[in-house]
Amino acid sequence: MIIGVDASRDCSSIAKALTSDGRQFVCRYYANSGKKRLSLAELQVLNSSGLKVVVVWEDGYPTKPSYFSYTKGVDDGTSAYNDALQIGQPTGSPIYFAVDYDASDSDLAGVINDYFKGIVQGLRVASQGGMEHAIGVYGSGATCAYILRRGLVTYSWVAMSTGWRGHDFSEWNIRQSQGSSYGEIDVDFDEAQTENYGGFAL
Repeated sequence: MIIGVDASRDCSSIAKALTSDGRQFVCRYYANSGKKRLSLAELQVLNSSGLKVVVVWEDGYPTKPSYFSYTKGVDDGTSAYNDALQIGQPTGSPIYFAVDYDASDSDLAGVINDYFKGIVQGLRVASQGGMEHAIGVYGSGATCAYILRRGLVTYSWVAMSTGWRGHDFSEWNIRQSQGSSYGEIDVDFDEAQTENYGGFAL
């Protein structure tokens, strides 16, 4: 099992502590702005400490159905591609996109399905048809299963909330669990079943 963490703050200062604890990857954010956004400088520090990085796009609050639509998916896919380009993310490695609530069946079949179709289109247009990055989903097991089985993503990251539907979903690439803190930085713990989870180094 491969173990890592995710955090909404720059993890440069705790990189050595993470590797000392046997952690092998850090999940960080792409976003339009804000403190949680991964920088190239942080990525370089994490990589030089022996940590791979996983990226998830989360800008705003994807915590309710009103966030999601085809148009929003196109916008988020395009923005995430531009972040990946600026950071130098290797071709073929995935960008995860967050559905940060326990989505209902009707939400999944409606706005969330539309959102991921928009992401596909946004990445395709931004890459001029190249589709340079795979797509992943972060969310409940039910969300991961639905989007994965419709061929809209190839990676899935299951949220820690045991009360969310589908928590027994087993086809995950990453599974999140309750974490701890390293100094002033709070982290969630994560595990990957195989090397195919989306971690990359420059």
